[in-house]
Amino acid sequence: MIFPANNHESQLLEEALRNIITDRPHPKAGKQHICGDKAYDSILCGEGAGEYEYIHHFRKQREASPEKNRFKPKWWVAEGIHAWMNQFRRILNRWDVTASSYESFIGLACAAIFL
Repeated sequence: MIFPANNHESQLLEEALRNIITDRPHPKAGKQHICGDKAYDSILCGEGAGEYEYIHHFRKQREASPEKNRFKPKWWVAEGIHAWMNQFRRILNRWDVTASSYESFIGLACAAIFL
């Protein structure tokens, strides 16, 4: 999925849930949960998560931040992969006109990283 950089990620939640590739367990076998920050606290995101039978846990807009963090902040795996992909100039500066050629070069970059 390729979207413009000026779209907020909460606007793309339903599209991301629609394009999940792996098989999910049946909803009766166990409840699926999805978590998000304050940006996801909207009717659109709540309905989108409910449509795909997720129980959503989004922080409220007016909810105060806790004084002390219970957990140490984590550096997510996806952010590390994006940092590695920035080494490939063709991906960092998108020169490709079509989305399919850009996705192909992303696949090549991921293959080079994993090898």
